[in-house]
Amino acid sequence: MIMTSRGSITSRRLLAAAMGFALAWIITAVGTVLPVGPAAARNLQPILGCGTATEIGNSNLAPLYVDGGCMPQTNPNIAFTNIKICAPGSKTNCQVIDHVQVDTGSVGLRLSSSAVNGSLLQAMTKIPTSGGQILTGCAVFGDGSLLYGPIQTADVYIANKFVKSFPVQVTGQNPPVAGCGVGGFQGPADKNGLLGIALELSGSVIYYSCNTDGSNCAPTTPTTNASPNLVSKFQNDNNGVAIALSQILGSGSVDPVLGLLIFGIGTHANNTPPVGTVPLQANSSGFINLQIGSSTTIPAIIDSGTSVVFVPASDVPAMPQCNFALGLFCPSPDTDISLGLSSAGVTTPAINVRYTITDADTLVASGNLVADNDFAGDGGW
Repeated sequence: MIMTSRGSITSRRLLAAAMGFALAWIITAVGTVLPVGPAAARNLQPILGCGTATEIGNSNLAPLYVDGGCMPQTNPNIAFTNIKICAPGSKTNCQVIDHVQVDTGSVGLRLSSSAVNGSLLQAMTKIPTSGGQILTGCAVFGDGSLLYGPIQTADVYIANKFVKSFPVQVTGQNPPVAGCGVGGFQGPADKNGLLGIALELSGSVIYYSCNTDGSNCAPTTPTTNASPNLVSKFQNDNNGVAIALSQILGSGSVDPVLGLLIFGIGTHANNTPPVGTVPLQANSSGFINLQIGSSTTIPAIIDSGTSVVFVPASDVPAMPQCNFALGLFCPSPDTDISLGLSSAGVTTPAINVRYTITDADTLVASGNLVADNDFAGDGGW
């Protein structure tokens, strides 16, 4: 979703970043490429699962799905994929982890320890530091949430891609150390992991050297990149990603919405942008330009880790706030706004989009919404 910023890093955006490689993404509607609806959902166990999925894709295509997650309550507008991890060098001590959130606003692979089998977790090598200690990491997000845990290595598979001994932050094994976040909290248990594939080669993480039991921690600087971008480590199809999701109706969907996480840009027929595609060039912090109606241009980010389009309320002054879905907009009837997207730092034609905003209170009260394309909220912090 589009995130905006007026002097602060936005929600779900990993704090601090530097431009690394030419990662790009395209959001398209694949329409009839994948089936949707109740009949299709009944046959999606290999893809969706909840601890039972087996499908990680093939070629340069990985499964992508929005299904509300595995919690008793639905968590709408979160895109997930499946990743297979193995103990370093093993072909048998392996596991497919489903419901790994795809996040274009952060970098690094982070998995919940509760989602990993005990024997595999124990076999994932912890990165040593001096004095017999191990490396741990603290990833702090703009909304105050954080993910903390040791950095462990695993052989990682997704689609037909393989990365040997990749650093994975395994969260939830120990309480966060003092100084990890400013009054922050551990991320909600609504996913099994987070795959950050933003524009950078590495994530910005606070590192510590700790005893193996998680005690006696002190800040440290790792000698190698301990939070790399997984895509950049592929042998091919490593110059970017495309996100494709099936189109949904304006009223939203109560059924899983399926799509593809496509690796590489311009490396296959399935990831080559159509003739006439206008690229949006981001600046060194990953932001493009956004103009809402006739308001002043502001920096924005396309962040798949955020489930709502956030725009400053000051740029849509007549937009009513919700009573129950706090921070979101609740117009009645539905209201259209004009969004102009353009490159940062260079002169390019704006891509003009009409975005419909609906009454979020009504949709949230329904309790069964999986995906929606007209949520919006106040992002002018």
